[in-house]
Amino acid sequence: MVQTDNSGGYRICIFDLDGTLVDTMERYAIIAVESICIHHNDISPEEAKQMYMKTAGLPFATEIRKLFPGDPRNDRVIEEFKARHIDYINDVPFFPDVIPFIEYIRANGYMTAISSSTEHSLVEEYISAVAFDMFDCVLGAAEHMFKGKQHIGRIAEELDVARNKMLFVGDTLIDGELAAGSGVEFAARITTFKREDFGEIEHVALVDSLDELRRFFPPSSNTHTPA
Repeated sequence: MVQTDNSGGYRICIFDLDGTLVDTMERYAIIAVESICIHHNDISPEEAKQMYMKTAGLPFATEIRKLFPGDPRNDRVIEEFKARHIDYINDVPFFPDVIPFIEYIRANGYMTAISSSTEHSLVEEYISAVAFDMFDCVLGAAEHMFKGKQHIGRIAEELDVARNKMLFVGDTLIDGELAAGSGVEFAARITTFKREDFGEIEHVALVDSLDELRRFFPPSSNTHTPA
């Protein structure tokens, strides 16, 4: 297990959206498999799911172009997925532990943000409907602005917070890799992958519930008062 330690204290908790705050990943996997198999008759559903999960955490368009470089069917697969997943995301609520945890850390002076690989307009629409006042910064995938270094850089600049004061919480192996590549520490929520899957991923915690992260945001450390 590759485990790191946060000795300086965090000022902000940054969350992935799908699979971390919202229980969408299983359904997304089904939609992804169907979208791939419709246009790739030679790939079985089992193979398609394995391929999708290896890159889960990236924007779907990036996943497909990574899995099938130069394939002329890529745009059709991407559009197939997009059409189906837009109809689904707005009907899914937060996991039950999300709002209590966010209320706790914000009440104790910490900032919160979202960094998602889902299209920015969809993320913004979803958060505006369910929790518009609970995040200091909300970022989704947009041109030249993706989860990882670009999102972390934007958050650092907009909220004036150093990378060593950030904790990124995600549910995929890609999330852990992106956090490490961005110079921020990572905690994995165990929803999409199993604990043992994170064996080679640097992390400060593997949690089943966000409540287990309260120890990283103690009541005595009031470093910022969210608006």
